[in-house]
Order: sequence, then structure tokens, then C-alpha cells
Amino acid sequence: MRRILSAVIAAIILLMCAVSFAADEQLIKNGGFSDVCEVSVVIPETAVAVSPQTKTVEAGSSFALTATVLPTSATLRTVSWKSSDEK
Repeated sequence: MRRILSAVIAAIILLMCAVSFAADEQLIKNGGFSDVCEVSVVIPETAVAVSPQTKTVEAGSSFALTATVLPTSATLRTVSWKSSDEK
């Protein structure tokens, strides 16, 4: 539902920009001014998958975690790690 709503909003904004552009084109021909319409569509993240899901670790050893932000087309895909035990 969020994706559909985002697409509808983007379509409305693009239509508004197209109408604005047509009006601006006429103004330019008549010596008027114009403006720019910039559209940014943000695709929200819906989940973060962490791998491995479970791991047994001995004291002093380490291992790597991998995070995958979903959907893969999400605009913000940065993952920050934090431990509750910084030792």
C-alpha cells in the first residue's frame, strides 16, 4: 500500500511539474521568468535481514555480521552497528 501511495504522489508531483513547465515555456517566449521543479522519491526500507541469525562465539574470538536492507531499492540502505557491551 505504501508503494502504491508513493507512486501516486510521485505521479501527481510530476504532473504538476509538467503543467508548471508548460506555463514556464510560454513565459520564457514572452520574456518572463521560469522556475525548476525538483522531484525526489524516497523508497522506505521495510526490513533488515541479519546473517547469521544465530552464532556461538567463544570469549576473545570474533566473526562478521552481514546486514541486508530490504527492499534492495530502498533509498536509505546504511546500517549502523552498536553493542550493549562495548568491552
